Amino acid sequence: MSINKEQIKTALAHVLHPTEKQDLISLDMIHDIIIQDKYISFTLEMPEKNDALAQQIQRQCEEAIHKFIDGEAVVDIQVGINVSKRKDKPEQAPQQPQQKQEEVLSGVKNIIAVA
Repeated sequence: MSINKEQIKTALAHVLHPTEKQDLISLDMIHDIIIQDKYISFTLEMPEKNDALAQQIQRQCEEAIHKFIDGEAVVDIQVGINVSKRKDKPEQAPQQPQQKQEEVLSGVKNIIAVA
């Protein structure tokens, strides 16, 4: 039986992200699936660097593939970090303190500068 990408996605849909409580396929965290006989490789894109969480998800992915597809499959998972997928607010650049606008020439509507 040959393994295809849809089987991989179906198996990985059983893996829930521990903090997001959604499956990895719905969260669009699985990319670059490569299949050669019993060798399966893909990239797991994390929104931020968290080695413990990444290792836990990797372990769950391997277990899902062995359970739902092939118990003898060789699974190679590359972990990447994609900061554009972060859920929290992006860091804003520090802003200059707002200066008070003072009325320098009260009653003057227009100023023309001549050089």
